[in-house]
Amino acid sequence: MKKFLLLFVVLVLNIGLWATTQTVTYRYPVYNTPGDPASGIASWTTDSAVATVVEDATTTLNAGWYVVTGTDVQTNTLTCTGAVNLILADGATLTVIGGGYNAGITVSGNGNSLTIYAQSTGITQMGTLNANGSFYGAGIGGGYGAIGSNITINGGTVIANGGLLAAGIGGGEFGNGSNIIINGGTVTAYGEDYSAGIGGGQNGNGSDIIINGGSVTATSKAYGAGIGGGNGGGGSNITINGGSVTANGGNCGAGIGGGNGGSGSNISINGGSVTANGGALGDGIGGGNGGGGSNITVATTLLVRADGNNPPTTVITNTGSDLAGSLSDRCYVTIKTPTPAIVSANVNDETMGSVTGAGEYLIGDQVSLTAIPTAHHHFVNWDNGSTDNPLTFIVDMDSTVTANFAIDQHEVTTAVNDTALGSVTGAGTYDYGTTVTLTAIPVAHAEFTGWSNGETANPLNITLTSDTTVTANFILRSSVDDTEADSYVAYAGYNEIVVTGAADHTVAVYDMNGRLVKAIENAADIERINVNVAGVYVIRVSNMTAARVVVK
Repeated sequence: MKKFLLLFVVLVLNIGLWATTQTVTYRYPVYNTPGDPASGIASWTTDSAVATVVEDATTTLNAGWYVVTGTDVQTNTLTCTGAVNLILADGATLTVIGGGYNAGITVSGNGNSLTIYAQSTGITQMGTLNANGSFYGAGIGGGYGAIGSNITINGGTVIANGGLLAAGIGGGEFGNGSNIIINGGTVTAYGEDYSAGIGGGQNGNGSDIIINGGSVTATSKAYGAGIGGGNGGGGSNITINGGSVTANGGNCGAGIGGGNGGSGSNISINGGSVTANGGALGDGIGGGNGGGGSNITVATTLLVRADGNNPPTTVITNTGSDLAGSLSDRCYVTIKTPTPAIVSANVNDETMGSVTGAGEYLIGDQVSLTAIPTAHHHFVNWDNGSTDNPLTFIVDMDSTVTANFAIDQHEVTTAVNDTALGSVTGAGTYDYGTTVTLTAIPVAHAEFTGWSNGETANPLNITLTSDTTVTANFILRSSVDDTEADSYVAYAGYNEIVVTGAADHTVAVYDMNGRLVKAIENAADIERINVNVAGVYVIRVSNMTAARVVVK
């Protein structure tokens, strides 16, 4: 008995551990030099993986593949152990709120890594990750006193907020942030006081940071670099090859480079659109207050302005050389690199619609494509499955999108004045402009008299331009006049119709438009039916032959 109970308990526990898996697609980049993200992106491709669905009770992500499929809120830190791959399915949202002194999502190097993927590039379509560090913990990276390392973002909308003294993406308090790669998506990283947006926490360095694409905004609240070191930390080995990047240093911190008192070195900007705003007393690109800058190179013209409200006051064109001296005490630096990409738009049928917004853009630009249907047609979707119109996304490569249109459809609804007298065929849903044939079919002893639109043709052909409802009118037909029909007799009296021999039957009286005047169930052998209007009436007794009576 004890063995049975033990087996039952083990079985229940294992059932609780069973996880749901799905096969899902994801996008990932192909680097110009395989295995070297600093070489930039050559192209993007799509693959699929069998991934475990992240559930509410998940606290540890072991090595493997995971997917977020719905709206999930985690109130405990997610800890990455080994090589973790996380796919943000289209339309899904994962919110993580770190506990204790930990990061929202802990990725602390030492063989542990986190790679985030998306399924598409549409801004309103991509999945979302909100990662919030607790006290002294990064949004994504290290907790208190811990480094944040080996973090790659390939897509999705990623919002990372550091806790007190911790980076948005990178180190916790006293922790460095390193080996951080952003290839795509929309990434917003906010570092609290004394920490970088992306890089080191308080007293932490930010190094080996690569941005190849996407839209990236990194902000330090105070004393840290936007991208680079936290307060007292340096920023080094920072490479930007593409994307749209805005780096806002906190007070005394560089936009890109060192935090307050920290230096900025080995900073290379080879492409993309980059805006670097240093805090008060910090360089746009270089050192924080009291820190120097060295080995800063760019591959294009720099536009340098004295403050954030005025147009550029200095243009530096000696690209390729160390610009640290030229950038000293320059708090605001904007770099525009002409890295073009062609966005092409097709349609499934040119007679049905067109698309605006296609053309040549810079890598990192935001593009909106609008599908415009022609008259009597409508937009269905884009070939990536999105139904957003306009479709908005960040350019990360040459791309082609197809808009699918379809012809408008309308409903034809039919009715009859009396279902006992007949029916109509031809109702349904049809394309605009279709010629629809409606046929009125009377029952025995009934006659079709016309349609509700005044037409009498049968069949009736109509050309469809809108939703349409048509009613067929029928009447009973008989050549019998004041005479015996089957086993009953019907004749006119004064303002009445007399029916004899119809005991226990149903007697119905119709006018010549087919409208029911009166019905009597289980009639007596002699029935006197009052009518107030002179005219011709049709009498029907159950299923017997109809009779016609003239009331004067």
